[in-house]
Amino acid sequence: MENHKLRTGLKWFAAMLIVLLLSCKKDKVKDSENHHNEDEEPAPTGWVASVSTEHPRLFFNGQTFDKVKQRTLNEEQAAFNKIKSQLDNMIGQDIVFEDKDAADGSKNDNHAYGTRAAEAAFVYLITKDLRYLNLAKNFLKEIVDYYEYRNNNSLNIHWRAFSRIHTLCAYDWLYNYLTPDERQEIGKKLLNAIDFMLPSSRKDFNRENRGREIDVGFYGNNVLEWYAGVAFHKTGVNDALALKMLENGYSNHLKVIDYRSSVGGLPVAVLEYASKAYPWVEFNFMHTYQSATGTDISSKCAHLTIYPSFWYWNWIGGYKREFGFGDSDHWTNAFNTDFIPIHLAQLLHFYGNSHSEIIPTAKWLLHKAGKKEQSEFPLTTFFLTNNYVFSDATDITPRMPNAYFFKPQGQIFMRSGSTESDTYALFTADGTVTSHRHYDNNHFTIYKRGYLAMDTGGRPEPGIHLPNYYARTVAHNCITIEMPGEVMPTYWGNPASGESKEPAPNDGGQNDMLGSKVLAFDEKPEYVYIASDATKSYHNDKSALVLRQFVFIIPDIFIIYDQVISKNAAYPKRWLLHTATEPIFNGDTFYADENEGRLFCRTLLPEDANHTKIGGPGKQFWSGGKNWPIPSSYSIPNDHPLLGQWRIETTPSQAHTEDQFLHLIQVGERNSLTTMIPSQLINEGNQVGVSFSYNSRDYTVTFSKDGTAKGTIHIKQEGVTHLSENFRETVKPQVPY
Repeated sequence: MENHKLRTGLKWFAAMLIVLLLSCKKDKVKDSENHHNEDEEPAPTGWVASVSTEHPRLFFNGQTFDKVKQRTLNEEQAAFNKIKSQLDNMIGQDIVFEDKDAADGSKNDNHAYGTRAAEAAFVYLITKDLRYLNLAKNFLKEIVDYYEYRNNNSLNIHWRAFSRIHTLCAYDWLYNYLTPDERQEIGKKLLNAIDFMLPSSRKDFNRENRGREIDVGFYGNNVLEWYAGVAFHKTGVNDALALKMLENGYSNHLKVIDYRSSVGGLPVAVLEYASKAYPWVEFNFMHTYQSATGTDISSKCAHLTIYPSFWYWNWIGGYKREFGFGDSDHWTNAFNTDFIPIHLAQLLHFYGNSHSEIIPTAKWLLHKAGKKEQSEFPLTTFFLTNNYVFSDATDITPRMPNAYFFKPQGQIFMRSGSTESDTYALFTADGTVTSHRHYDNNHFTIYKRGYLAMDTGGRPEPGIHLPNYYARTVAHNCITIEMPGEVMPTYWGNPASGESKEPAPNDGGQNDMLGSKVLAFDEKPEYVYIASDATKSYHNDKSALVLRQFVFIIPDIFIIYDQVISKNAAYPKRWLLHTATEPIFNGDTFYADENEGRLFCRTLLPEDANHTKIGGPGKQFWSGGKNWPIPSSYSIPNDHPLLGQWRIETTPSQAHTEDQFLHLIQVGERNSLTTMIPSQLINEGNQVGVSFSYNSRDYTVTFSKDGTAKGTIHIKQEGVTHLSENFRETVKPQVPY
């Protein structure tokens, strides 16, 4: 009986033990499902499942590397040899970091060791020479330690993340040649360092550019998430973190791509950005998504094909100049073409077949730019295995219109041709893009052998000149309406040493960058016509109407008609035109020169206009009762002509709520243009305008006085009507090629 009870008790105990163990196991499984270890990664789904687990997978992979190698050792042999030679000089040398505690890592080249690591890794993959493997490992270890040091001391690496993308490439490309310990030791340091740099709740370091917006450059720290995710996917270093980065990086890139597509492919209208840093986002993402997944997603980024057209229209003749729009520094207004060849080559790599319409413009641009080296992604040329020959470039000017409207960017470009002796103009209005844009709606720039009607000021950072003059309406060829007590909007920029932060002066200018609308645009062989309403660019309490009609009579004549209604007659209205040199007046006509060019300007309305010259030493950047000079620490002196040295302010002699301004401008070469053409004012009933003779033709151009954007143009030659029509009242549709 006792044995039976004992056996029964043991059975009960065993049963309970089994239940307890099963319960523990179930809880453990549930806990595991809810709380992944930091080194574990859930099973991938969707597009993530297609990401290769093999290395390399950034920019090329095991299947594509042979083509990359063939291109490197053939078409791009010279470029490869140059990189290899530079690395040869570093073998056996100490890796030295200058001033590791620099306040801004962008001010030295320490960050570039990341690029050197990728170059050495690539050369090793091509040559299998162990010297480059060892060099690449040394670079990689040292640059990762540098990242740790800067992170720990609250210091940035660089404003742009390009060299850090190279560091991640180096890790990926070397992965198969690292020991398991090296993969973990280097990998953990690198992954954690990159993770620390990403946008989070911590305070940004000085000039760190962690970036949270998708409507700007996207070349700061935030771009790194994608590349870290690809490089560390399923490496075992921290798979959960790598997956998070991979998915976030992918999602953020798609947001950037969607935004850029929505604004016609150009998220910035300032050439310095549009020709250099901005396009790398899509190009690098397309390269690496394809190398990581085997899928071509270039169709998502077809908006990139607008770039050749944009570069063409920004290019001023044989001078390699540009217009100086927005946040351009105006030192030389040089068109930096160093990156044009590599971007064109990438465009043809991805779109040469699907968008062949870009090829003639691409060839023309490359012929103009020549082959250039660029340091931001020096290895890219080796990856462009869809090769295109850029020979047989022909002049595309005859097939291009005389003007083109980039609506999202708020820019209308005009030209009489493409040579150094042609006339070029830019009109600023409309648009949805605000990145690096100024308060300059209805501004115009005119170039003829020199900058004759100018976009003025400079870009000192730091320097109070930047937010308080350079970005303001007063620095542009616009209308101002001065309402006492108006508080102007802020603009980026900080005071230099010795300066104090001050509110922007009341320049009578605009408070909304996107307050204008192009009502009409047309281009024909004889003329270009624009009508733009900038009323909403100004404070609602002062502006009832600011309407500008702009006519470019090809090749050298401009007519500018402004209808301006203020809400108080006591608010002074001013018509501004900026010049590089002091204007010389003769009655209501003045001229001013820059370089080899000359501009004549005649005021037709108001008939009783007053003209005030403002400028010269100590008054070049006058606004709100004081000068806003370039700080002495800046490389460009205050008297530099391309900053603008003078302006004319034309005002009515009597105060009215409603005024009209009508101006005739003629441009030419200073040595041959000695007098301005005669002209006659037309002011009858509801019509106002001008008639004149030029180049064996008689012109009559009229506009309405009633606040509408209407007008007519009549051209006669030898007494016979050549053209007689109303100006278009809508925007002419166009295609870029």
